[in-house]
Amino acid sequence: MKNKAMIRLVTLLMMVIFGSVLSGCGQKTVNLNKYVEIEISGYDTVGTAKISYDMEALRKDLKDRIKVNTKEMNELTAGLYGEMSSDDLVEMLLMTCVDGSFDKDSGLKNGDKVVWTWECDDEAAKKYFNCKLKCSDIKETVEGLKEATVFDPFEHVTVSYSGMDGSGTISLEKDNMPEVMSWISFRPSVADSLKNGDSVTLTVNAGTDVDALVEQFGMLPSPMEKTYTVEGLPSYLSSSEQITEDVLEKMKKQAEDSLIGSTSRSSWNKATVIDSYDYIGYYLITAKDSSTYDMKNEVYVVYKVNVSSTLTNYDTETDEDWSASYYYYLGFRDLMLLPDGTLAVDISDYDRPGTFRKDTGIPDHWYAAFDTQMLKFEGCAVLDDVHKEAIVSHIEYYNYEIKITEE
Repeated sequence: MKNKAMIRLVTLLMMVIFGSVLSGCGQKTVNLNKYVEIEISGYDTVGTAKISYDMEALRKDLKDRIKVNTKEMNELTAGLYGEMSSDDLVEMLLMTCVDGSFDKDSGLKNGDKVVWTWECDDEAAKKYFNCKLKCSDIKETVEGLKEATVFDPFEHVTVSYSGMDGSGTISLEKDNMPEVMSWISFRPSVADSLKNGDSVTLTVNAGTDVDALVEQFGMLPSPMEKTYTVEGLPSYLSSSEQITEDVLEKMKKQAEDSLIGSTSRSSWNKATVIDSYDYIGYYLITAKDSSTYDMKNEVYVVYKVNVSSTLTNYDTETDEDWSASYYYYLGFRDLMLLPDGTLAVDISDYDRPGTFRKDTGIPDHWYAAFDTQMLKFEGCAVLDDVHKEAIVSHIEYYNYEIKITEE
């Protein structure tokens, strides 16, 4: 409409400037309603309306009845208008003096009412084209629009989640059948830092507007959004209640194997033997903040170990029996609850205690008469040392549970 209005304005200005007038006699009355019809097309709910002129009938009826007087024009302009045919002048009449608009011309559905209202310059038509315009509003009831095929776009997208509970991400895999799906994408309300139970809403994002999709493919996506619940993300162990008996037994077995092997790792032990070892429980620490970069949890499986040895007393040159007890542990990190509900632990990845020396009280060699024999063990001399390593050293960033049976 803007281009047409501009051409109309320029043309009328030229006529005024160059003083063109018509012959003034024998004016033709043009009933515009006779030559137009409203065309409705598209699909129900996204139909469109446009006005269509019967140009052949207009040209026939107005032939030789539209003329311009070029007497007052300069030579260039007079030559231009003088070469125009009657058909050209009909086009000029419509372009400069005739216009109109719909009250609504898109988004139409069957049963809607549309109205075309004329916007004509009758004075200009009389003055410049020797025509009197006659017109009235045209009303049309929308009917005959085909129903668009409604399809669910969410049947063509697969939603999955990856990562860990609390830091999960969403993944979308879309197919392009039917063809209209190639123009559709999906926008998630949130895409990362997801945890089980979160809600994520997918919104249809058409490559063009939905009306254009319907016009091109005859298919209407519905619904336009759908909400999903995040599930299936593995999570880190957060409570002692989640420790299953079978996983605890696996950790205990690994700790016992490591304990037995520890007695052979030092030549200082002088044939020290493990008389017995007893499982006394565990410590559990869990990260206070899920964003903690280091380990998320650790289970310290603890044993009380009874050891003995026969040592030579270098003062009396006699053998003496010696016995003592200490504490041993293995710390298993980052236990995870899998989507199927099982608890997973890597029993090959663990922390073990450092070493300590145990004073037997039995005198050492004569040249070290002021010393007593010291034995070296992996573990902690007292249970409080285990507590310090498992709990106290992590207490700033970790919560803890104590499941130890020995006071």
